[in-house]
Amino acid sequence: MQDMTRVDLQATWVLHHRPYRNTSIIADLITPDFGRVSVVANGVRSAKSRRRPLLQPFRPLLASWTGRSSLKTLTTVEESGLPIPLEGARLACGYYITELLLKLLKDGESDVEIFALYSRMLSQLTDHPSYETLLRQFEVSLLTLMGVMPSWSLTRSGEPVVHEHTYWLNPVTGHLTDHEQSSDGIALLAVSGEVLRALDSGDIQAAHLPEARRIMRPLIHQQLGGQPLNSRAMFSLYR
Repeated sequence: MQDMTRVDLQATWVLHHRPYRNTSIIADLITPDFGRVSVVANGVRSAKSRRRPLLQPFRPLLASWTGRSSLKTLTTVEESGLPIPLEGARLACGYYITELLLKLLKDGESDVEIFALYSRMLSQLTDHPSYETLLRQFEVSLLTLMGVMPSWSLTRSGEPVVHEHTYWLNPVTGHLTDHEQSSDGIALLAVSGEVLRALDSGDIQAAHLPEARRIMRPLIHQQLGGQPLNSRAMFSLYR
């Protein structure tokens, strides 16, 4: 039998929650020390519950839980700061990056850097002049921290990527070549060296955004394994 786990006042963001039994919910949390954690919050759907307004996305929390299985029981939750005020397209961005974490992170894999990245991104979304730039930076940083982001300073043959050249990107493997033909029948994307270097360095400018989105989208799709991103539909309301 597994030992009882007790965690007290862990910094937390709620990624998602869903109804459970009559008056409870299951909440998916992200934490710095325990990664993604699923907890049962008993009784929070009752009219008298004080915890229900807290267990929402974009609210910094401190949470405590206990349990032996992968599904823990929430014991306490309290605010650790003000809610992040996101509206319009920036709210859609918040749900997008949240859904990425929900679908790409496995339960129990701790990563302080991913937690810090998400916290920083939510804060920056409130006033950054270009939310699209932030989204591309988040995608690159997340895949890098997960260990699956290709390096685009060199082609597959070892040649340095230079700003002035056009390259061909395999959207499945992330490999770059300087010729259009694919040996495995996968359609390659024509991409500029300038945007590849910008993504590799994190220095993404406004002029890079259309191509950067075209490059990152299939890489994200590959990591999702075909899972749809429901939050993408929200962006159509603001374009």
